[in-house]
Amino acid sequence: MKSSSAMERTPKHRICIVSGDNLHARLLQTCLMSAFAGTNIVCTDADLGSIISRTPNYPYVVILDCRNCDYSEIAQKLGTGDKTIPHSIKIALYNISDDRGLGLAPLVQRFNVRGVFYRKDSQETFIRGLEAILSGQLWLTRKILSRCALQAQSPSNSLPDWTNAPLSERETEILRHVVSGKRNQEIADLMGIQLNTVKTHLYNIYKKTNISNRLQGVLWAKIHLNRRMQESAQ
Repeated sequence: MKSSSAMERTPKHRICIVSGDNLHARLLQTCLMSAFAGTNIVCTDADLGSIISRTPNYPYVVILDCRNCDYSEIAQKLGTGDKTIPHSIKIALYNISDDRGLGLAPLVQRFNVRGVFYRKDSQETFIRGLEAILSGQLWLTRKILSRCALQAQSPSNSLPDWTNAPLSERETEILRHVVSGKRNQEIADLMGIQLNTVKTHLYNIYKKTNISNRLQGVLWAKIHLNRRMQESAQ
């Protein structure tokens, strides 16, 4: 049965399945076409850099088949040469084996991966995760997010201190909504402001904190907003 959110999905996105296993990719394509009616879903064995070159500004969710891949091979799949992954393209990994070593966390942080799907995940879980990614949320385990946060605090990979990024009360409120998984439109509705105003505040937040994407924003907030609350309570 199709979920209501999937049925109501407008065709403003494309889902691109990147896999060398043509049969498996076609089966997945058929499944997603049923769940996301009206969404353009394509299969390819092209590399990520080629996809970016062909459609640099088209909103894509690109899901990379990582079956039987080790971390170095996954990194190669995520590589784009000298090309920058535009904000319009959201990356997800699927067919990931059990990641008890959490070796994915550095790749998630480095390449701004928006979702990770494991081989043991059900079809329902896969669809729910894609719905979340399409709506601007992250689909990552708590363990991966925690590991990313720890990496962000290391001296070689640190995020700016709170004192160097004094956010306004409105910016802080918006960032808290981002951490809770709210989409930009949901934030606008909750706060009674225009969508463009939310985007402007996010731009200012990213500029002040010297971060470049939503995942880094979530990690920065988990560290520094909690620190600010602790300092205020003292």
